[in-house]
Amino acid sequence: MRGLVKSVLQYSIAVSSVSGYGYDPEDVVSNTINTSTIETAFLILHEYFNIRFPSCDSTINYILQHQDIYYIILYACISTEECFGERAQISLELYRDPEIKDEYLTIYVRQNAYESNLIDTIDKLSKKFEEVLGEEENWFLITTDFNPPME
Repeated sequence: MRGLVKSVLQYSIAVSSVSGYGYDPEDVVSNTINTSTIETAFLILHEYFNIRFPSCDSTINYILQHQDIYYIILYACISTEECFGERAQISLELYRDPEIKDEYLTIYVRQNAYESNLIDTIDKLSKKFEEVLGEEENWFLITTDFNPPME
């Protein structure tokens, strides 16, 4: 999975003008995960897959503190977009539980008109990542909040 995400990012960097953002393509090859590489990955995911990052700074900080989830969350964003395509808006956000001190990344699926099988589709997609994550300490959620897509 890491190799697939690296390939997508490397290809995207090669065919785009992302180098103008101060990104070093060697960071992808050397497994260096820093603010610049995460920002660039988010930029690529937004430009090529229209994935949204409304709380970008907090999401980046979370990933910097939990680097083991970096490649899988990028892959999960791409997989979610591929699953729903134009039928939904995909957004990666940091969820903070207001009652307990807990936070985790959440991929939100938002639609203008919610499909009746949306939850079933999300559940099937989520199972794929539950198997990969296994007993990992860090995890994420793919869900919907039934809000309309963001402007």
